[in-house]
Amino acid sequence: MNLRIIGIIVLASLLWACKSSKSVADEEEKVPFNNKVLVRMSPETTADYLVEKYKEYSLSYKGKTTKNTRSVLFQFDDAKISRKNMLALLNKDKGIESASSMKRANKSSQAGRSMQKSEPVRPIK
Repeated sequence: MNLRIIGIIVLASLLWACKSSKSVADEEEKVPFNNKVLVRMSPETTADYLVEKYKEYSLSYKGKTTKNTRSVLFQFDDAKISRKNMLALLNKDKGIESASSMKRANKSSQAGRSMQKSEPVRPIK
């Protein structure tokens, strides 16, 4: 009898502890893209190096876009520097091949998709 009560208490406490109305993914989605940049680094440059170099703008590493590329997503404090100025700084850096705004990248990728027309596939005779 005591084991049943203990089991019910443990189960209830686990359910109560695991219950969450928000997830980390939900929090991340609320962050606007105004303070995120996509950077293609040269082979000898590391994300840690860039974070250290631009720490006055609170540059932080968010992750790689794909496994095999050198494209990395960074976030910065847009209260300290504007997106336009941050992109200008990054594009002048010799360790960076290119830097672009996530806002611009999103618009261009969606525009490309909407303009594509699907054509019927015809078999080769």
